[in-house]
Amino acid sequence: MSQATVISILGALAVVTTVWGIYAWAALRLGARRALRQRLDSGPAASAAGDAALRTQILRDDDPTQREAAATPRRSLSPAAYIRQALLEAGVKHSVLTACHVAGGGTLAGTMALEAAFGMPILAALLVAAAGTILGALGYLHARRTQRLQAIATQLPAALDMIRSSLQAGHSVNYALEVAVDELPEPLAGELRTVLGEIRLGRSHREALENLCRRVPVLELRFFTLAVLITREVGGSLSEVLGTLAETVRDRQKLRQQILALSAQGRASAVLLFLIPPSVAVVATILRPGFLSPLVHHPTGRTLLSVAITLQLAGFLIARKIVRPKELRLA
Repeated sequence: MSQATVISILGALAVVTTVWGIYAWAALRLGARRALRQRLDSGPAASAAGDAALRTQILRDDDPTQREAAATPRRSLSPAAYIRQALLEAGVKHSVLTACHVAGGGTLAGTMALEAAFGMPILAALLVAAAGTILGALGYLHARRTQRLQAIATQLPAALDMIRSSLQAGHSVNYALEVAVDELPEPLAGELRTVLGEIRLGRSHREALENLCRRVPVLELRFFTLAVLITREVGGSLSEVLGTLAETVRDRQKLRQQILALSAQGRASAVLLFLIPPSVAVVATILRPGFLSPLVHHPTGRTLLSVAITLQLAGFLIARKIVRPKELRLA
């Protein structure tokens, strides 16, 4: 690869990431100002003290893309808000701009590696590297999200028991949450700590718990939020409701484990069928070098290879959906 080509690729990626960063920053600032103006215009104006308190609470709000994500289905979000929501659910403490910079760096490294190793044209290498970077980032976020949600769902029954015991002892909901934060491990302790911080800064219990459900889209956690909000509005024994909810959550987790055990053979078969073709290709290349070279260097071979990879991925996704029923999904 010539020096001019490398400089051109670096310049193009720098321009793309800079423009995207400016767009994301402008969207955040514009959304924040619009939301601030609307809430100030619709807020109470009875006294100067009331206006000051309202402004103070507004200035404590989080990223406007979080509020957009709370009110909009994920598939309908803007690009910046969608990335922000994906980072939130995965527990990644980085901004949208940082994620774009990492993606740009990965695309550049992949382009240079493909061009140097296989002699691919610059445009084709750039497209392949960009697709690989995006797929890799999505896979990483999906794995982090699944691991995090699974850990929170596992810790939730113990948290419900702690909160119920504190309520039965006569303490408030806030104190019960403090006890759970001190006793529970991460990541659930960190999420409850965030809820307490939002409540102390002036948000209502409804807003704080709704934000929790947005950051952690676990169905059992939504049950907990509904239980707290309903008992606070219409009355009732929250400790009894939480005790019943803890038993229900444990039964759901037990059922999920049973389904995992029954579908283990099907999932293992799907992974095995997906790994057989690339394994055979690797073994054939080792035993007889150049045996698969027409698939890479000949136009017809590259077309057949692309079709085979596409069908392989489609078959894997279909098999995965068959052996992973809806009951196994946490959110």
